[in-house]
Amino acid sequence: MALAVAVRELVLGLGTAAALLGRRPTGGWVTAMAVADAVNGTTTAVAGMRGAVSPRRAAGLAAFDLSGTLSELWLAQRLHRAGCTSGCCSDRSARGGGPGQQAAGHGDGDRGRPVVDPELGEDPQQV
Repeated sequence: MALAVAVRELVLGLGTAAALLGRRPTGGWVTAMAVADAVNGTTTAVAGMRGAVSPRRAAGLAAFDLSGTLSELWLAQRLHRAGCTSGCCSDRSARGGGPGQQAAGHGDGDRGRPVVDPELGEDPQQV
């Protein structure tokens, strides 16, 4: 079981790294990580309920997988909002944009304008 999880993590990590290095979209890889963690957490919880794994251990592992699922879904959503599903935005600094800006040609017609992050409370008129 541990070997299967290790191989899964290796494949997802290498796929994401290859996409970044090739400046290709990473949103699909992040979403795949979320799905893998959700499936793993669900199967672990079921195994705990059936007594195949100690309920305490299953609860801890399922909670760990749930935290991964939620953070990966959050990241995938942020990538989508930033327009990084159509291309990798890792080259922002090379094109003159900082952490709060999109690179030219990314996003939904933003044409390199700053990204407004509602969580940070940035005002679109001031950005």
